[in-house]
Amino acid sequence: KFEFEGDYKDTKSQLEGVAQAQASGTAPSIKADNDLNSQVAQLNFGFDGASSSNYVKFANPLKGSATRQATIAFQVKRSDTDVYDAFWGFVDADDADGVTGKLYLTPNAYLGFNGTGGWFDANHADTVTGAIKVGQWSQVTVTLDDQGFQIYVDGELRYDETYTEA
Repeated sequence: KFEFEGDYKDTKSQLEGVAQAQASGTAPSIKADNDLNSQVAQLNFGFDGASSSNYVKFANPLKGSATRQATIAFQVKRSDTDVYDAFWGFVDADDADGVTGKLYLTPNAYLGFNGTGGWFDANHADTVTGAIKVGQWSQVTVTLDDQGFQIYVDGELRYDETYTEA
């Protein structure tokens, strides 16, 4: 659980993130949010080239573990209609097999995977879903295991592996 009380440090595991911005990007910041009566991380979408991206980078706490399941949950309030920039992403830079693995979720509830063993797209942004609303807080939860995935928005199952486009 990240408290965002002035930094990007997890109060339980002590996992610490670092705000990053490339050449013309604006670094993420921590700001007060009256709706949640809390501090929140504000990332600035609007990717228009490799030099304008921004993100908070964390070490992967599961790297090296044998786990075959994970849950990622977060609250988000979209401020624009961009359906392509990622809310979160994991990159496996070990491309010894010729493939750089990537798993990511975008504001379209687009869950994408590219890596060893293949790829899949669920909710590609070519068809806008509107599943995660603009201008309001949403609780988004993604569960992953050997059998597939589930994407919940505000506690409602919206998508699973039966919605894939590949």
